[in-house]
Amino acid sequence: MLNLTKLVCLLEGMCTQLTTMAVSSKEKHLRYSVCYICVLLFSTSMVFTQDEERLPQATNLEIIQMLGRQVGDSVVSVLNSGDSVRVMVRPSQTAWFVRGVIMQAVEGGGCIPTESLSSPVEMDIGLMSANVEYTNIRRTGLFGGKIIDRLVRVSFAANVVDKRTGMVLLNGNLTRSSSDVIEVSEVSRIENPGIPETRGVLPEEGFFSFLLEPLVVVGAIAVAVYLLFHVRS
Repeated sequence: MLNLTKLVCLLEGMCTQLTTMAVSSKEKHLRYSVCYICVLLFSTSMVFTQDEERLPQATNLEIIQMLGRQVGDSVVSVLNSGDSVRVMVRPSQTAWFVRGVIMQAVEGGGCIPTESLSSPVEMDIGLMSANVEYTNIRRTGLFGGKIIDRLVRVSFAANVVDKRTGMVLLNGNLTRSSSDVIEVSEVSRIENPGIPETRGVLPEEGFFSFLLEPLVVVGAIAVAVYLLFHVRS
């Protein structure tokens, strides 16, 4: 498939051939003007096609779990490798989607996760919040697809106690976030209808942004018609 640059060059070459034909100067000027408008409209309409085949972006749940793993790694960093750790992830009704990555972090740190009350170390992690925020809706180009900024943020409260010494190894809140740019058309795919924490509110598109594309098209057509009748007269 031809890329955008090659297609624009091809159109410009066709315009050059048209304008070098044996015609009057007025007709040559008209043809050049019309071709220039066509190239402009075509090139702007193709701005977004180069991104159509890029890989799917991570879902909101995947990002939340990635951030949860980062928090888990930070908490586990205060432990000693080989420790047997009683892990509690709360609230169990709503934090189930991050429990798995917390357990992976404990195992990845060389510790042994357990539910035994006799474990020498207790790790209590509470999911305080997880949310997705969409902002700054816009277009990639004049006729390109709509994109938005995505911010995913999680906050945990963590308390880690070594029962052998009674020492509190960690007590505090941990927050992690991730931001990127996504296509508006991808929102329905990256959200999970069954998990409210993965859903966000789409912002409204600005009034002028909504009108820009049709105004440009109408304006370009108006200029072409004006040039046509102006040159003939």
